[in-house]
Amino acid sequence: MTTRRNVLASAAAAALIPAAVTASPSPDAELIRLGQEFATAFAAFRHANGVWQAAEREIMAEWALKFPQGAGDTHLTEFWTAYNASPAAPASAENERRLDVCDAIAAQIRAIRPTTFAGLAAHANVARFDGFAPSLLAQDRCNLDCPQIAVLDFLDLVDGLAA
Repeated sequence: MTTRRNVLASAAAAALIPAAVTASPSPDAELIRLGQEFATAFAAFRHANGVWQAAEREIMAEWALKFPQGAGDTHLTEFWTAYNASPAAPASAENERRLDVCDAIAAQIRAIRPTTFAGLAAHANVARFDGFAPSLLAQDRCNLDCPQIAVLDFLDLVDGLAA
């Protein structure tokens, strides 16, 4: 019979057992570790992508002012010289570097089949990376199409189950 006294006695006994003894490692421990590593890398990639996008918009706006009718192929060398001298070039290189880091971790995650919601959440974050441009993820969801919202809501649901 479950009585208040039994519950309190069980709780007191459980408190005496060290956490290391009671905590069993998750069968998805490696996947969870990779998921945490990926989450950090993905956040850094999204930031680098935003910096690059802003720098590229700036150089493109300057170029549009210089050639309002379009530069055509005749000014490509001049454009790339200006681009490479602008903040867009190093921002692009950093974006690519961060993208490569995410790709490498995502490949490891994809190779492991999850057995827990926490493991599945690692895959959900990789699905965000694979399926959505960082610029879409930065938008308010009301600006997205219904299928995009549905997929992101589902991925958020997986994250919630894993928490």
